[in-house]
Amino acid sequence: GIAAARPLVCMPLFCDQYEMAESVSRHGLGLVYHKDELLDGQAQRLCSLVRQVDEEPLFRATVGRHAQLVRIRGGCRRAAEVIESIAYAGADFGELWQGAGADEDAPSPASAAPGPTLLRNTALAAMEQVKRPPNAAEYSAP
Repeated sequence: GIAAARPLVCMPLFCDQYEMAESVSRHGLGLVYHKDELLDGQAQRLCSLVRQVDEEPLFRATVGRHAQLVRIRGGCRRAAEVIESIAYAGADFGELWQGAGADEDAPSPASAAPGPTLLRNTALAAMEQVKRPPNAAEYSAP
């Protein structure tokens, strides 16, 4: 994926995947292969798209720049750690994801990362979304 500096070929199937695939294409991070193309027997086109994103230097350069941004900002790793610790141990075991003696919402001087309470609340909200299927209003455009 992007974090590994690899161009993408997206095949959206439902929900927000169409928007994400279009965004990948618009930003030059990869190409889109629609499921209808596969159903129409256009498997060769999929092979062609994979070759195209692999061989065109512009895709690799663009994805490389985005991968650097992911590494510089580093929030993905920390968010994943928090979500995993809550998923495995539950939100009551805050010592797994809260720094010892850390001020709840104060960013550390070394980084502008959000405090543990904000991370916890974000992780809990994400877990709620997984438990509850979204309603139709959440899918409609504003």
